[in-house]
Amino acid sequence: MGSPDLMDGLVHKITALLTREPRSPERIWREEELQSQFASLCEPGDAVSAAEVEGTIWEIWCDHSEEEARGAIESVVDSIVRRRLGQAERMADVLVRDWPDWAEAWNKRATLYFLLGRDAESLADIQKTLELEPRHFGALCGLAQICMRMGDEGTAAFALDRALTLNPHLPGVKETLSTIKASATRKVH
Repeated sequence: MGSPDLMDGLVHKITALLTREPRSPERIWREEELQSQFASLCEPGDAVSAAEVEGTIWEIWCDHSEEEARGAIESVVDSIVRRRLGQAERMADVLVRDWPDWAEAWNKRATLYFLLGRDAESLADIQKTLELEPRHFGALCGLAQICMRMGDEGTAAFALDRALTLNPHLPGVKETLSTIKASATRKVH
């Protein structure tokens, strides 16, 4: 899981990243489509259309201009789903090595590390994900889960609040945020 000091240091770096002045993501594949989808996501609408927009955002994030990259990320996801986690890790390492500017490559490995209980490594990859794609509500929810596991409800609430600003339709997140805020015992770093 990582030492408490290492974990706190990583959480501190990520929260500092999130409190900086927002900037446009750089080197994002299909950026204009993403901007349009994020604008749609924040418009009032029913849950079905919000879920469709969110699905489109995930499709864009998982897309890449190179066919080899798309195949690689599909293989990582397939290995995770089949619980072949050692194989998934080897492939995810190649993914971030070969496409280091692809936020979703880092996010998939962060997810894998979370499933393996390797929170420090997951946090490092969440940080990289958010550096490349500051709107990544999935990475923010992953950050919140790790913070909750660490007992850092204040930072978890901060991350979930940020995720809801980006995607106000995340199922269950509003309820989780309300619960955390009611019992938060630790301040944001």
